[in-house]
Amino acid sequence: MPAASVLPTLPAASGNFLKDLEQIERLAVAPAMGATLLARNLNYIYERLARARFSDYDLRAVAEAAPEVMYRLFDLRVALRHRVSEFARDGYMTPEVTATLREVFRVLRYVSDMLGEIATGNTRPPPGGVRRAFTGADLSTLTNANYYRAGMPIGFRSGDIIMVRGQTHNSAAIARIGGAAASQFSHIAVVYIDDSGAHWIVESLIEDGAIIHTLSDFLEHHIVRAVLYRHHNTALASRAAKTVYDLVSESRASRGKRILYDFTMRLEGDSPNLVCA
Repeated sequence: MPAASVLPTLPAASGNFLKDLEQIERLAVAPAMGATLLARNLNYIYERLARARFSDYDLRAVAEAAPEVMYRLFDLRVALRHRVSEFARDGYMTPEVTATLREVFRVLRYVSDMLGEIATGNTRPPPGGVRRAFTGADLSTLTNANYYRAGMPIGFRSGDIIMVRGQTHNSAAIARIGGAAASQFSHIAVVYIDDSGAHWIVESLIEDGAIIHTLSDFLEHHIVRAVLYRHHNTALASRAAKTVYDLVSESRASRGKRILYDFTMRLEGDSPNLVCA
């Protein structure tokens, strides 16, 4: 009997946003019993969120619950990402599962953004543009549970990877240039902290090639979306950051050879140029 014919019936929409979220959370942590069932559960999560209309719910109740729900959606994204290695180990990362996972991550972010708008009453940006990345007290920055639940102080580390999306047309074009799926981001940079404690960013820009400047300047540069990834091996990440910092620093010295932007955007090969990724 085909696997699709024995799949259990998915729950119907309840008309209550929190109850629907509970259904989604249960599916996200349910044991993966095969690629077919996994793809269907992921597609259900995507469809339920993508087709959700907040006007079908009590908006006042949604606004009151928004802070809690935004974190639940964020934790859901993190939990699903942690399960990718499990899915790959069991041979479930088929093209359909891979594509649907990407769509789920994308729609979870969109819904979280909409909840933030509802919770803040669609507040307009302050004069001068958007606020500095990773700042603000109204859940504009969400933090991994490993940090906020343990009460650990959060600061930048050497080797941190920051992905961003800017306000320019170039950012919009690059975010959609990938062949596999549309992205939420258009640029990536590496944090390096030197022996004196100074925080630097190493990146490759279309107009300047590979450059180094302060982390503070980078975060002030009209970023509308940002995410920070941290490798679990702190020593390895720190060595990687120093390697790329030293490489670019030498290229920017008076007798160095500038490292240009790699417009091929290919990671393989031995090109002397660098793309941001």
